[in-house]
Amino acid sequence: MSAYITFYIRSRSGGPYIELESFSRNSCIYRHINDNVQYGTTRLLKMDDLREAIDSMAADIIYCKKHLAECQATIDFLQGVKEMDYNERMDHYQSLKIDMQELRENIDELQDSKDHLRTYMGILGTHQWVGEDYAAAADLYISHEDDPNYQEEKETE
Repeated sequence: MSAYITFYIRSRSGGPYIELESFSRNSCIYRHINDNVQYGTTRLLKMDDLREAIDSMAADIIYCKKHLAECQATIDFLQGVKEMDYNERMDHYQSLKIDMQELRENIDELQDSKDHLRTYMGILGTHQWVGEDYAAAADLYISHEDDPNYQEEKETE
């Protein structure tokens, strides 16, 4: 399994693949879009692929927000519990605060990643006149390959 996925853009009229950026397997985008490409391949990415990843991220945000509210409700409950030892209550409180901070960071990363993929949707949605019709000026690709241009050179030799 590759440690990175890379997004490329390529003119519909041909030409080289132009690298946009790479994402490590630790990134939110990698986790949500990696299933769209097999290792060692370059694949045309479609608008639906991006929508699915964005929808999946939106569902994760909802889950995180729900869990965040549950943590806050538990903190509120702990504040009213007098039978529990103070140190034990503080340990739970600190643990919940750490969880809540991680959840907020996850929400921020998910939101940033959604915005990133929306930018790619904008690239796919950019059109130009071709004859009398509109056509996308470029296609978006995703790859585990280091450079799909090199792969094409090998295939044409």
